[in-house]
Amino acid sequence: MIEGIDSPDLLRPWQDLKRYNVAPTQKMPAVRVKEGPEAAELSWGIRPGWKKKTDRPLINARSETAATKPTFRESVARRRCLVPADGFYEWKREVKPAQPFYFHLKAEAPFWFAGIWEGDAYLILTTAPNELLESIHDRMPVILDETTAAQWLGDRPLKEAVLKRLCSSYPARQMECREVSRKVNNARYDGPECIEGVDSTSPP
Repeated sequence: MIEGIDSPDLLRPWQDLKRYNVAPTQKMPAVRVKEGPEAAELSWGIRPGWKKKTDRPLINARSETAATKPTFRESVARRRCLVPADGFYEWKREVKPAQPFYFHLKAEAPFWFAGIWEGDAYLILTTAPNELLESIHDRMPVILDETTAAQWLGDRPLKEAVLKRLCSSYPARQMECREVSRKVNNARYDGPECIEGVDSTSPP
């Protein structure tokens, strides 16, 4: 296990950061290992060498296959990072415009996304949805608590069984969700109103 990820000094430069609607390519703090744990400002979305500069970056990778795919294999083995968060959005697309839902842990507890990094960018690993998410989306981000985060972070390969365990779906009984304003569909909106609960019949 890597010690120090819960140090109050690690994320101190970002302690006053208030973000409610983070979009791909935007920068956020992430914790990675370089000689020891460090926090760095990284862009959300990795652009592999085979992608054109005009192509959209890759923002997610399937945890079930990332460790064996050439694009992600080395990063899963040696460049695993943690992205701090306290919630995330998924959209019900059966309605138009798509209806966003805000998912979070009970009591709004903070957590970590399991990520991998390359250079100055990161992406988030996904896994199968739990019972709370499955009616909204067929994937969910890999969520880590203090114990599993310490096991994930690092620059040495993990055994296949450990990877599988760490990337399992977070228990639905420990999470909650609510419908939120469709304003979050526009990345220009980034205030606390983005996570306020609304009725699904509310206008965009």
